[in-house]
Amino acid sequence: MDYDVLVLGGGIIGCAVAYELSKYNLNIALIEKDFDIADDISFVNTSIVYDGSEAEDDFMAALEILGNSMFDDITKKFKVPFKRIGSLTIAEDDEGIKFIEEKYKKAKKRGIKDIHIIDDKAVKDIEPGIEGEVKKALYARNTGVVCPYDLAIAYAEIAFDNGVSFKLEEVVLDIQKMAKGLKVITNKNKFSCKVVINTIPGESYSIDNHKFTEKKKGRDITYISLENKFRSKLSNILFTSRKNDNFILHTPSLNGGNLIGICEEKPLGFHNAVKSSSRIIKDLTKMM
Repeated sequence: MDYDVLVLGGGIIGCAVAYELSKYNLNIALIEKDFDIADDISFVNTSIVYDGSEAEDDFMAALEILGNSMFDDITKKFKVPFKRIGSLTIAEDDEGIKFIEEKYKKAKKRGIKDIHIIDDKAVKDIEPGIEGEVKKALYARNTGVVCPYDLAIAYAEIAFDNGVSFKLEEVVLDIQKMAKGLKVITNKNKFSCKVVINTIPGESYSIDNHKFTEKKKGRDITYISLENKFRSKLSNILFTSRKNDNFILHTPSLNGGNLIGICEEKPLGFHNAVKSSSRIIKDLTKMM
């Protein structure tokens, strides 16, 4: 065998896996398609560390709760910026109130701490800069923001020092089962290993052909990044739900900028994205 473990994908998850495994006496390699690690999804990550209250299923929520509880120690250890800024899910009408009440019930059932339904006055106290109609909100105190790129690099550097081999600019073409172990074929090499940990989303290989996997259609989300010179008075993560599971997300970043996420029922397209971004920037300008 060339390796005990092959980790596919050099994003924040792949680098974290490589870091954890590098604590043991294993021969490990990480394969990344780009010229450097954390250069794809981790680079444009929303940076939000959820507390489990927004997750649809209980298993994902349990993972988020566990991960959230670990972040203070992890980021302190690696000297990576992290801040618990809290999040507000705004209810603008009766339908919105029903939505956050259901979220609250799920959160309490999951054992999530420091989460509350608050009225419009409490919302204004927490976030004085907010405008528009607010009836109630779900306030999650433990939601935070991190620098995902910095964290991925920190994981990778320690993993490298511990002996993990990084294979950059290698695209995984296929994973095949052998009599003993697995074969991973890239555009440059063929590797044999005992275990493959695949963190690449949406890929399918020969080893998966015997399984039937139903792929769910994802939501179309447009993100707009505002530079740190554009400073709003908002200090919390704001989530405003819309009809048909549409939403608008506002996230203050640790460098002083802002990230706006817009989820629409239909793909926005370039021109509609520009229209939506202009409207939101105009609304945010009122709060400056």
